[in-house]
Amino acid sequence: MRSFTRGLILQLLLGVLAFAGTLAAEPPRDPLIGTWHLNVSKSTYPGPAPKSQVRTFDYTIDGLILVAYETVNAQGNKAFAHWYLSVDGKEHPEFSRATGATPTFWLAGKVIDANTKEVRDRRVDAEGRPPLVIMYTIAVSPDGQTLTMTAKSTNAEGKPTVTVAVYDKQF
Repeated sequence: MRSFTRGLILQLLLGVLAFAGTLAAEPPRDPLIGTWHLNVSKSTYPGPAPKSQVRTFDYTIDGLILVAYETVNAQGNKAFAHWYLSVDGKEHPEFSRATGATPTFWLAGKVIDANTKEVRDRRVDAEGRPPLVIMYTIAVSPDGQTLTMTAKSTNAEGKPTVTVAVYDKQF
């Protein structure tokens, strides 16, 4: 009976160690994943700031992150869009309810560090004008509670513009 008990305890111990090993091998959770609410008072815009914005970042297929956002602009109009964030430099389209199945932006990202991603946002222009390119830095604070998105581009007059949108994590 003692050898049976020892064998059972040894098997249980090995099972617990194997399970703990699989937990340790699991990749760390991306701090970007979650729901974020725009903190308008901490954000800066070159033009009118939106009244509100909610962004979500969620895991999806093939290592992509599904990004969705709903904005209420300064005039009170709502807009919704979604896109896939890749971190391998491949472009993916952004779709909005306003443009339907015709994407107007193509986005590609890369990882800078565990809390920071860089995204290149290229607007497709159906009228043949040069594409608008916006470079985003998306950074999550070390405590995981604040998301800062810095967008740099050039306006129609050729002048650089910078937007800094600060978000508070909801869940």
